[in-house]
Amino acid sequence: MEARHGDEAVRIDRWLVAARLARTRSRAREACDGGKVHLNGRAVPAHRLVRSGDRIRLSRGAGRRLELVVLALGERRLGPEAARALYRALAAEPATSAPSVPGPPGEDPGGGPRGGRPGKRDRRRIDRWKRGEARG
Repeated sequence: MEARHGDEAVRIDRWLVAARLARTRSRAREACDGGKVHLNGRAVPAHRLVRSGDRIRLSRGAGRRLELVVLALGERRLGPEAARALYRALAAEPATSAPSVPGPPGEDPGGGPRGGRPGKRDRRRIDRWKRGEARG
């Protein structure tokens, strides 16, 4: 396991990948550059160093925020169990409730009658619904 303890420090973009909070370093860097990552209350660039005990606030899509405390350091992407050991979540703000827009007829929240991504037939129905055609 690549986790380290003590006074050492790791770049925040590397730590986000190790903790599985970002899929790649480039996505972690984009999040930092976009002001979506705050370290101890300040927006930080990707090269900022993170240490044990630091507080990180991540702004995720649709108004969701995740606040956590760094418990350990890691530089490489870890397995899910080891990654969760790197931090402790303090608070997760739920997504702001946007006005509900009804979907096309016959579509469930899973993306289609069978769940998951919509198939070809489902996509065609969605396209017809968006154009305002009333075919079933």
